[in-house]
Amino acid sequence: MKPFVKYGLVVAGTGILISLITFIIGIDKTDAGQYIGWLNIPIMIVFMVVAIKETRLKFYNGFISFGQAFRTTAGMVLVSALVTAIFTYMYFTVINPSMVDFIHEKQEMEFIDQGMSDAEVEQALAMSTKFTTPPMMTLFTLLGGLFFGMLVGLIVSAIVKKPDPNQVS
Repeated sequence: MKPFVKYGLVVAGTGILISLITFIIGIDKTDAGQYIGWLNIPIMIVFMVVAIKETRLKFYNGFISFGQAFRTTAGMVLVSALVTAIFTYMYFTVINPSMVDFIHEKQEMEFIDQGMSDAEVEQALAMSTKFTTPPMMTLFTLLGGLFFGMLVGLIVSAIVKKPDPNQVS
């Protein structure tokens, strides 16, 4: 299995495991549950470095250009984002469908706390609930994962690259 596939699956699997654990222990609807989700960022960075180094050793004789490193991280991000998007849909439709209602209730409370009138709250909820359906959240997970992952991949690739000194640029 190519390193980008292997580590893309590892990153997605780790994120899924974290989500399931927070759901099982009942902190998925708390601030702590949201903060725990941020663990995915350093996990992704670590496995990007590992994937680049493994690719460098396996395919490029110990060297890797920025472009080759970025292709590795981009492939990893694509695999991870696709698997995570599929899980997101399953999470909001099968595993924890009450989370969608919780999100809507939380949004309503936030609108009220902002001092909106009842009519403004209704109008804001009508708009926001269109974007907090399982298909829309799945789409946002996919697009956000791709965008953020590619951005991180650019930075990691620039740092971890190891160009061949004997190769002419």
